[in-house]
Amino acid sequence: MHLFKNDSEASVALKNGDMSGLEYFYNNYQRALQQFLKSYCRDEALVEEMTQDAFLQLWDKKQKINPGLSVKNLLFTIAKNKVIDQVRKSRNHARIIQLQQTESSGNFTLDQVILADYNRLLSGALLQLPSRSREVFALSRTTHLSNVEISRQLNISVKTVEKNITKTLRFLRAFLEKQHILLLLLFLRQYFL
Repeated sequence: MHLFKNDSEASVALKNGDMSGLEYFYNNYQRALQQFLKSYCRDEALVEEMTQDAFLQLWDKKQKINPGLSVKNLLFTIAKNKVIDQVRKSRNHARIIQLQQTESSGNFTLDQVILADYNRLLSGALLQLPSRSREVFALSRTTHLSNVEISRQLNISVKTVEKNITKTLRFLRAFLEKQHILLLLLFLRQYFL
């Protein structure tokens, strides 16, 4: 590791792709950068992540560094932009949640009626299957057990579990196509994932 006398020497090394230049800035400014970020964000893990990202971005932009200018200022500007990006993401996320809540509250009763009809139709379709297929499908899609867990619980092979699930999904797809219920296919996405 090189011992640099000042930021200017380290910035020249960094610009030339010398990792010791980045080490110099990390060792000298990492704590100050974290304190700076903590003034905007109280989440320790997020502060640590943004700090690391700032140094990674500094390394990525090393060819654009002007050794005559302060790399410390550049580093803090990068960190400030990380905070701004994080605030934007948080605000957008909050808006999306608010929109989803507004939309869902307006159609809540209608959605409940439609959901009840879809569930009734799905239950009727599943009743046409052999009991073992229904049982495997319910453990997979409702209880969310893995194929291995289902095989252990029912004392059958994993291949048998996979075949039952595949058979049930094919049957449901064919049933829904036969009933011309395209919207139900969208609803049933949760069962096919």
